[in-house]
Amino acid sequence: MPALEAPKLDDRGYDELRRELLRRIPMHSPTWTDHNPGDPGITLLELFAWLTDNLLYRLNRVPDKALVQFLNLLDVPLRQATPAQVLLRFSLRSGLTEPRLLDYMPTRPRTVVSAGSVEFQVVDEVDVLPIEGLPMIKRRQTPEEESALQGRNDMVKLLQQTVQDLPLVQPEDLVTYRTFLLPEPEGNTLPPSTSLGTAVDQALWLALLAPAPPAGEEENEALRRGIAGRTLCVGVQVDDELCGATDHHRCPDIGSDFPDSPPPQHPIVWQIATGEYRGGERTLHDLRYDPLVIRKDGTDGLTRSGVVQLELPGEGMFGHWRRDELEDEQLMGAGDLPPLLPEEQQEQRVLTWVRCFKPPDSTVYPRVRWIGINAVRAEQAVSAPPEILGRGNGIVGQEFRLSNAPVLPEGLFVQVQQGGEWVAWRRQESFAESWPDDPHYVLEPQSGVIRFGDGRNGRALQLGELVRVESYRHGGGAQGNIAAGSINRVVRTPGDVPGINVTNDLPASGGKDDETPDAARARIPKVLRHRDRAVAVQDFQDIALETPRVHVGRTEVLPRHKPHERVNGVPGVVTLIVVPAYDPLNPDEPMPDREMLRRVCEYLEPRRLVTTELYVTAPEYVPIWVSVAVEVEEGYGIGTVGRWVDLAVRQYFAPLAPYGPRGGGWPFGRDVRKNDIEAAALRVEGVRVVTDVVLWGSEIGREGSRREVRSDEGERPDSVTLHEWQLPAIRNMQVSASEDAPSIQKEGDTTLPPGMDPDSITIISVPAEVEKC
Repeated sequence: MPALEAPKLDDRGYDELRRELLRRIPMHSPTWTDHNPGDPGITLLELFAWLTDNLLYRLNRVPDKALVQFLNLLDVPLRQATPAQVLLRFSLRSGLTEPRLLDYMPTRPRTVVSAGSVEFQVVDEVDVLPIEGLPMIKRRQTPEEESALQGRNDMVKLLQQTVQDLPLVQPEDLVTYRTFLLPEPEGNTLPPSTSLGTAVDQALWLALLAPAPPAGEEENEALRRGIAGRTLCVGVQVDDELCGATDHHRCPDIGSDFPDSPPPQHPIVWQIATGEYRGGERTLHDLRYDPLVIRKDGTDGLTRSGVVQLELPGEGMFGHWRRDELEDEQLMGAGDLPPLLPEEQQEQRVLTWVRCFKPPDSTVYPRVRWIGINAVRAEQAVSAPPEILGRGNGIVGQEFRLSNAPVLPEGLFVQVQQGGEWVAWRRQESFAESWPDDPHYVLEPQSGVIRFGDGRNGRALQLGELVRVESYRHGGGAQGNIAAGSINRVVRTPGDVPGINVTNDLPASGGKDDETPDAARARIPKVLRHRDRAVAVQDFQDIALETPRVHVGRTEVLPRHKPHERVNGVPGVVTLIVVPAYDPLNPDEPMPDREMLRRVCEYLEPRRLVTTELYVTAPEYVPIWVSVAVEVEEGYGIGTVGRWVDLAVRQYFAPLAPYGPRGGGWPFGRDVRKNDIEAAALRVEGVRVVTDVVLWGSEIGREGSRREVRSDEGERPDSVTLHEWQLPAIRNMQVSASEDAPSIQKEGDTTLPPGMDPDSITIISVPAEVEKC
C-alpha cells in the first residue's frame, strides 16, 4: 500500500503571489500603469507577497504539528539517548606507594574523568594499587616445535629425581610450552583473542609486578604489605564473537531469579600464590595456592566483559617462588610453577602470582582479548546536584524543567513536600494506568521536562507543595564513542584523592543519539501494529530492531523452531536470529556477540507472551567458493571488470540491506544457485556474457555434519542447500576472461592448529627455553 503524502494547505509561493497581486492592479486601480520593480507601490506589493509566503509556510506546518500531537496521543515518545560505556584503568603517579580508594555511592558525587569536553563517570568503586599487571598463558607447543627441542632426556632425569611421586617419567609424558604474553591494544583495534583452551594447564596467569625499574626485595616486601587485604580490580575484555549458530541464548522465564542471564555452569576459580609448599616435601606437586574471595564478578565467569573484584589475603599470606628456593633452577616454570618470564628484570619485580581457570569438568574455555588491573567500568553520564524545581500552583498537569538534559531516567529521584514531609514519587511511562491519588510523574528525557498528573490520571500537585530532585544523571549520545587512549584527565574524585592517573586502553561503545522526529514518525505504523507486544512474527522483528544500546541490522523469526535440536513444530517456541548492523572484525559475516543477545532478550522479555519460550541466536554462515568466467565487451579491461564482478556478486549475497536480491539482504534459507551468480555478474557494465560458473559449498546439516558440494565434479549440482537459519558467506571469489572457469582455491578457510586439543594435555608441563645469541 503506497504511503499517503501529507497535502499542502496552500501551495502558492512568493512568485505566484506576486504575479497574482500584479494581475489585480488594473481591476482595482486602472490609472496605476507603472509596474516596474522600482515603483514604490510594487515594492509594497512584493513586501506583502513575502509576508504572505511566510504565513503560508507556517500554515503548511499544521499537518506536522498534528502528527506530533498524534504521536503524543499514541504515547510514542522519542527514543532517548544512551550513554557510551568503557573500561577505565587507573594508576598511581610515579613515586606513590600507598593505595588509593575511589569509593562509590549512587546518591553521592562519584569519580569523573574526561576526554576533552566529554565526561565519564565511574559506576563502581576501585582500589588503585601501586602495582602493575602482566597477563599471560602457558601456550602449548605444536608437535613440530616439540620435536625440534633438545635436552628432553635431561629434563626427564631431573624430574625423576625431583618429583617423588612420579618416578617413572618418560619423554612422552612431557608437554612443552612457551610463555605467551597477552598482546596489548594498538589504537582502536582490539588484540586477537587468547583462548584458555590453548594453554597446557587451561589457566590464565597474572603476574603482579612492582613498578619499574626493578627494586630490591625489601621494597617489594613493603609493597606486599601495602596491598595486603586490599581489593584487586581486574578488568576483562572477553571475545564476545560467536563461532556460529551453535550458541543460543535462552531468554529467562517471567519471575526467574536471574533476570539478566543464568549463572555460569562452571564458575571461574581464582587463586593466589603463597610461595610455600603444602607438605614437607619440596616437590612440584606440593606448591600451595590459596583461593581468592570474589567480592563481585561482573564478568559472569569470564563470559562477558566487565570487572572482577578479588579480595587479596592478609599480610604474609602470599608470595612467589624464586630460583634459589628450588633444588634446581632449571625447574623454574615447570609443573604447577608460574610461567617462565621472558625477561629477567620482570622476574625481579614479581610480587606474587594470580591465576584463574575453569574446573576440570568444564568443556568451554574463555576467550580473552584484554586484561588490566585497577580497572572499573564508566559511562558517559554525569550526576547533577540536587535541584529545587518550584511549588505547586494548583493547576493540573503542572510541568517543571530540569537544568540539564538529556536526562537518564535511571537514578532520577523526585520528592514532593506533603504535610511537612518529603515523599518520593514514582516515575511512569504514562498516566494511562494511574489512579487519581497515585503519586506518579512522567519524564521527557530529551527535554528534561517532568510532568505531574491532572487529578484523574495521577495525583495533581496541590497549591504550595514544594518539588525537588534529590539526584539524577544526564548525558549520553554518540559523542561518547571515543577512541582508545582519549581519556587522560581525572576531573574530580570523592574526597579529592590526589596522585591518580587514568586511561582507557579500549574504545568506548554503545552511545547513541536521541531519535529524530522523522524517525519517530516512520515508526508509527509499526507501533500501531505491535502495540509494544511481541505476538506475531513481524512484532518480534520490529521490537528487536528497536533494542537500545545495540545496533541490530536485521532479524529473522523461526516460529516453533528449537535451535538446540534443530527441530520444527515445537509449540510455544520462538527462535529469533539477530544480525548486527556492522561487525568490524568480520564485515562480510556479521555475527552478534553475547552482550547483544542478552540485551535483545532483556528488551523482549517484558513484551512477549507468558507462554512463549524465546531463544535468541546468531545466524549460521555456510561457506561457498565461486569461480566465474566472463566474456568482456570490447574496450573494457578484464582487471577492472573482474573487480566489479567480484563486488557485485559479494553484494548480491550480502546479509544486510541495502544489498541482496531485493535490497534487504540475502533471504534466510534460500539456496545458492549458479543462476544467481550469473544474474549478479550480468548486471556489471562491461560483461557481455557469462561463459561458465563453478560453485563449491560446504553444506551444514541439522546435526552439524558437513558435506562438500561441487558443481564441477560428479553429478554437477547447480545449487548449495541452505536451511532456514543459514546465510551464505563467500570465502573466495575468482573471475577470469575464458571459456571455462578456473579451478577454485579455497582461501580463507581456517582450522585449529595441531596440538591444541585440550584432551591431549599430559601430566607435566615444562618451559621451552629459547636460546639467545
